[in-house]
Amino acid sequence: DPSTPANPNGKITDPLNADTDGDGVTDAQEAIDGTDPTNPCSFKLASQTVATSTAWKAADCDGDGLTNQEEKTGVDDPSTPANPNGKITDPLNADTDGDGVTDAQEAIDGTDPINTCSFKLASQTVATSTAWKAADCDGDGLTNQEEKTGIDDPSTPANPNGKITDPLNADTDGDGVTDAQEAIDGTDPTNPCSFKLASQTVATSAAWKAADCDGDGLTNQEEKTGIDDPSTPANPAGKITDPLNADTDGDGVTDAQEAIDGTNPNDPCSFKLASQTVATSAAWKAADCDGDGQNNGLEVINGTDPLVKCSNTLPFPTPTVGSSGSNVCSGSAITLTSSVSNAYQWYKDGVIIVGATAQTLVTYTSGSYTVKVFNSLGCESAPSLAEVVTVTNLPTATIVQGSVLAMGNSCTGIPIKLEVSTNVTGATYQWMKDGVDIAGEINATYNATSAGLYAVRVSKGGCVVESSVTKILPPANASSSVSTTVCAGNTVTMSADPTGYTAPLYQWQVNTGSGWSSVASNGTSITYGAQTSGDYRVVITDQGVQSASCPIKVTVNALPTVGLAIVPVSPVCAGTSSLITATPAGAAPFTYKWRTDGVEMNTQTSPSFSTTTSGVFDVKITDVNGCEVLSPQSTITVNPLPAQ
Repeated sequence: DPSTPANPNGKITDPLNADTDGDGVTDAQEAIDGTDPTNPCSFKLASQTVATSTAWKAADCDGDGLTNQEEKTGVDDPSTPANPNGKITDPLNADTDGDGVTDAQEAIDGTDPINTCSFKLASQTVATSTAWKAADCDGDGLTNQEEKTGIDDPSTPANPNGKITDPLNADTDGDGVTDAQEAIDGTDPTNPCSFKLASQTVATSAAWKAADCDGDGLTNQEEKTGIDDPSTPANPAGKITDPLNADTDGDGVTDAQEAIDGTNPNDPCSFKLASQTVATSAAWKAADCDGDGQNNGLEVINGTDPLVKCSNTLPFPTPTVGSSGSNVCSGSAITLTSSVSNAYQWYKDGVIIVGATAQTLVTYTSGSYTVKVFNSLGCESAPSLAEVVTVTNLPTATIVQGSVLAMGNSCTGIPIKLEVSTNVTGATYQWMKDGVDIAGEINATYNATSAGLYAVRVSKGGCVVESSVTKILPPANASSSVSTTVCAGNTVTMSADPTGYTAPLYQWQVNTGSGWSSVASNGTSITYGAQTSGDYRVVITDQGVQSASCPIKVTVNALPTVGLAIVPVSPVCAGTSSLITATPAGAAPFTYKWRTDGVEMNTQTSPSFSTTTSGVFDVKITDVNGCEVLSPQSTITVNPLPAQ
C-alpha cells in the first residue's frame, strides 16, 4: 500500500499481531529492514522494540547452545547446559566476539563472550573473525592469525617463519622474550633456551626459571637474579650471570663452581686455578690478571700462576683509614682517607670499588671499607683494618588518606582524620598546614577541620623526612538568592560556590522522598533552576574526589483552579438578575477580583455577585499561598423586552 512507509514484499502477516513471528521487531519494521516477519530468526537486533514471544525466547537462532533469551538478557535458563552469567551476546551470531569459541562454550569455560581476547585456545571450534585474526591479544607484536598459523602478515614487523605460538601468551616459551621479538631475532619462540639475553623484556615463566639452559649447575633464575635456589648445590650470592653461557666470564670455571668457590663469575680474574674444567675464552687468554706483564695464556703455557704478581715483601706499611664519621642518615656523605700516599684501591665488604683509586673516598652507603696501596711495580699492600660505616635509612612518611580529599558539608561538620604511615617505630611527628607547623599537633593522626595543603614531618634518630602534600578541598556549598517557596510555573535558581576548587564538575541532585538522584536535565552547570518541590543539593567533583552541599528545600505550590456558574443561564431578558458564582479549588481561603470585559470591578471581591447587564465576565482568585489564577470567561447576554 503506497500510503504506508513499509512494503511487505509479499509477506503475509497477522493483522492482529504487531510482531507475527515474535522476534521483537514489528512486521512493518521487518518490511523496512528487509527481514522475514514470519521467521523468528530473521531480524535486525537494533530494531527490537516490542516484547519477544515465549517461543522466540526459548529458541536458539544462532545454534550456539544458548537460548535467544539467555543471549539477550544474560540470565540463565536452567534447561540449557550453559549459564551466561550476566553476559549479553548476539542471538544471531554463535560467536559474538569472533574469537572462534561459541558463546555457549565461553559460558561453560568462564571466559567473556564479548571480549575477543578472552577464550580458551582448546575451545576454538568455529572460524575466527577477520578482526580477531588481525588483533594481537597478547600484545607481543604478532597478530593472532600469525601466532595460530605461523604464516607472516606483511603488515607486522615480525615474520613468525612457520613457528606456531600461543596468541594468548606474549611469550609462549616463557624465556622472557616476546614471540614477535624472537621472530625478529631469529630465535625459536617455542624453545625456552633459544633467545637473546638483551631481548628479555617480559617476565619469565616458572619452568624457565627452574631450567638450566647452559647446563652449568645454576638455574636460569639464579643466573638472572643472583638469588639462591635451595634445590641446587650452588648459591650465586647475588651474582648475576649469563644463563646461556656456562662460564660467563670465560675464566674456565663454570658459574656454579664459582658460586661454590666463592669467586666472582663475572670477573675473569676471580677464580680458583684448581676449578678450571672448561675452555677459557680468547679474552681471558689475552688478559693479564696479575698485571705482571705476561698475559694469562702465556702464564698457563709457562706453568706460572696468572693470579699471583708479587711474592716479595711489600716495601711499605699497611695503610690505616681515617673517617669523617661512622653513623649518618641516608643521603649524607662520609669521607674516608688513606694514611699512606701512593696509588690506591678501595674495597667495600671485600669487593673492589671500581674507579675508587684516590687517597680519599666519599660514600653514602653502609659497609665495611678497606684500602690497599700499590708501589710503582704494581705490588699491593695488605688491606687496611676495616672502617665500618653505618647509614641509617630515612624514615618514610605517607599520609594514608591520599593526595586529594574533600571536607564534608556544613550539615555534618565531621573533620577529616589524617594518618601518617611510616616504616619506623618511635618516631616523632609534626603536622603542617600550608607549609606552616600546626602548634601542638605532634601525634601520628590529625583531625583537619578546614581546607588547605597538609603535610607531616617524621623524625627518627636525627633523620627527618617530610610527606607529600595532601590537598583538602573545601566543602561543597550551594545557595539561592531568591525565595525557595514559589508557585507552579516559577523557578528557584540555585548556585554552587566554586571557591577553593581547581577544575570543579557539578551535578545537581534532588530528593523527593525516595533518596538522592541526579536531576533530569541541565544539572551539570554551576547554577540550576528548580521548578518542582524537593530537597536539592550539588555534588562537586574535583581531582577525583566528591563533596555534597547541604540540601536546599524547594517548595512549589500548585496553582488553584476556578470555574464560573451563572444562574439563570444566558441569555436573559432585560430586568432579570443573573447570579455569577466562582467555584474555586485549591489551598483556601481565597480572595477574588472580578472583571467585566477585561476591566477589574473594584467593588466585587466576593465569591459571587449579581448583575443585570450584558458582558464578558471572569474572576482572578488568589489562594492562601499567594498563587493566583484567572478563570475561564463566561458571557451574559441581556435581550431587551419586546415593545408593547
